[in-house]
Amino acid sequence: MSPEGILLSTLKIGVVTSVAAQLIKINLAHAGENSGRYLGQNRYGKGEVGELVLIEGQQAVLLGRITEVNLPDRERTEISQDFAGTHAIDAIGLIRLLGFVRKVLPHTT
Repeated sequence: MSPEGILLSTLKIGVVTSVAAQLIKINLAHAGENSGRYLGQNRYGKGEVGELVLIEGQQAVLLGRITEVNLPDRERTEISQDFAGTHAIDAIGLIRLLGFVRKVLPHTT
């Protein structure tokens, strides 16, 4: 397995910042950009509410759904003054966990 993991890096949406039993918080790296990305002829969201996401761990890949996206208070006051869309947004997403799939690593002898 490569150090980058098994999931396609072009579809990564952010970095996990907090983990609870049924909820994960992520820092959305692409917040404020044009929504979505096309891979072939399929459209993939980049952190949209309702989107199903995969989260790669060391032993399993978790399945979750983005249920909320918000801006911290400090970001909201700054963004309201920037109507041109030039300000980088530091949005936080909440992912409700739905299940997981264990990674099967090849055995070496």
